[in-house]
Amino acid sequence: MFYRSEGSGPPLLLIHGYPFNTWDWAAIWPTLVEQFTVIAPDMLGMGFSDKPTAYEYSVPDHADMHEALLAHLSVTSCHLLAHDIGDSVGQEMLARHELGQQSCGPLKLQSVTWLNGGLFNETYRPRLAQKVLSRTPLGDLASKLPNILLSRRVLERTINELFGPHTQPSPRMHELFHQIMDVNDGKRVTHKVGRFVNDRYLYRNRWVRAMRQTNVPMRFIDGPADPNSGRHMADRYRQLIPDPDVVMLGDDIGHWPQIEAPDAVLAALLEHIGRVTKAV
Repeated sequence: MFYRSEGSGPPLLLIHGYPFNTWDWAAIWPTLVEQFTVIAPDMLGMGFSDKPTAYEYSVPDHADMHEALLAHLSVTSCHLLAHDIGDSVGQEMLARHELGQQSCGPLKLQSVTWLNGGLFNETYRPRLAQKVLSRTPLGDLASKLPNILLSRRVLERTINELFGPHTQPSPRMHELFHQIMDVNDGKRVTHKVGRFVNDRYLYRNRWVRAMRQTNVPMRFIDGPADPNSGRHMADRYRQLIPDPDVVMLGDDIGHWPQIEAPDAVLAALLEHIGRVTKAV
């Protein structure tokens, strides 16, 4: 497993999205490491971590991995920032926090900050390519014919749909996305990793119950232009979460707010953690 740990101060765990890796945090990394000990792993099947094919990826396994890393680093308390699939992993970690079910010993979550992701599966709207890869036999076929069913053109079109209209990825950014996926021949397992969306159905009530009952301070920072989990996800959050703390970014910000609006994300995150710290 690949991870980065840098900085000093209170531990802050970053849980990245699908299908990329810790590079998602590059735009906000320099500021975070000035104030926190930032811990950012690449999940199995993504980025620079191993990408085994004879393995069924799951959200609980990803949560185990994050808890094991924190135990390895002797971290027993941390803030958490999550995005996309990271939201699901964070929800599982929060549920374990509430139930005392952590896999590697006690871990206190001091605060949680959610970015765009499928917090409520009934409201999540995945792209067609995501549905095909994770929910049909074409996913297994795609792993054998990646240059056809997972071609650069298909991937770039899907990514472009998720970004806001004025924050579209540059050619250089697309090239980096492709390089990250190509490490260890990652396209062989992209469809398997993508099956995390099925875990959202399986564990939905457990995760949402934990969010509704927890005393851990939470904030949801949302890019409303995201077709997957934009304004409609924030509306659902307000419906279900008691005393919801929601920060809506500019109307043209999409699924990757930490890339599209890094300064706004930093301001909202630091204000949230700062308020939590003062209250302790």
